Amino acid sequence: MVSVSGVSSLAASLLAHAKGGLGDELRKVDDLDGVLADLVAKARGTWPDLEVTEEAFMRHIAAVLETAEALPALFASDLYLALACAQGHPRALAHFDRTFLKPASVHVRSAKMSHVDPADVEQLLREKLFVADAANQRPAKISTYGGRGPLAAWVRVAATRVALSLQRSATTKAHDADIEALYTFAAADNPELDHLRAKYTDAFRIAFHDALADLTSEERNVLRLSIVDHLPAEAIARVFGVHRATITRRIANARDALFDGMRRRLAERLQLNQAEFESVMGVLLSEFDVSVQRVLAEMKSTV
Repeated sequence: MVSVSGVSSLAASLLAHAKGGLGDELRKVDDLDGVLADLVAKARGTWPDLEVTEEAFMRHIAAVLETAEALPALFASDLYLALACAQGHPRALAHFDRTFLKPASVHVRSAKMSHVDPADVEQLLREKLFVADAANQRPAKISTYGGRGPLAAWVRVAATRVALSLQRSATTKAHDADIEALYTFAAADNPELDHLRAKYTDAFRIAFHDALADLTSEERNVLRLSIVDHLPAEAIARVFGVHRATITRRIANARDALFDGMRRRLAERLQLNQAEFESVMGVLLSEFDVSVQRVLAEMKSTV
């Protein structure tokens, strides 16, 4: 365990576990020791009965931190609890149930989803978050929480996804087949679209996947909830705890970011003149929403 009195050991531990260029960025942070000491103090002040070593906490921060600039803004207390849960501490799991899981279940209940039992949501969410995937050597999902936003919102999104999955299973077994059928039907009786899809479909799909990967996890989540799960803006706003106008703007921004990223990659990949490119885009993007549905459904959820 890293000594509390040796604050500099916090920085040493974090730097020892930082990958790639993150370590170089962290070395430039003003008073790195003080920033880390504040994070540890905040986390332990919130959860004084949890036993997580400072070294383990620094190693976890190094694993989830994206940029040095994001370090001071980390939701340290939430990240600390998530790490304790990932380590299987009974007290941490009890705290998580009371503080995050039960409120998320209440949120699902308030959404009044038919065919969904909140108790089933809680059980499946526990399995999803706390059971490691031994077959694929993947840790429990809770360890992927990065502390960039409130844990409560992260859990609400996960609970909503679980509830929607249960509802889809209960109401229709053919959901994915219907989306694929609709995607295929888009080219029927349209020789121009059929020709362009055959010629450019690989470039289109690659650009689509790359543009989706560039979105933030929140942007992908709002698109999934809006386009794949067909939730109204009011319901999505409740998931994220924001106003309807705010979530409407976020959905529009996410769609714009996806479209612009795809458009840029296709322009680079196809190397057509402007007139040809606009013609191709006009036809291919006539199935834009169907493609978004299918690809988002195929991509793994980030929660």
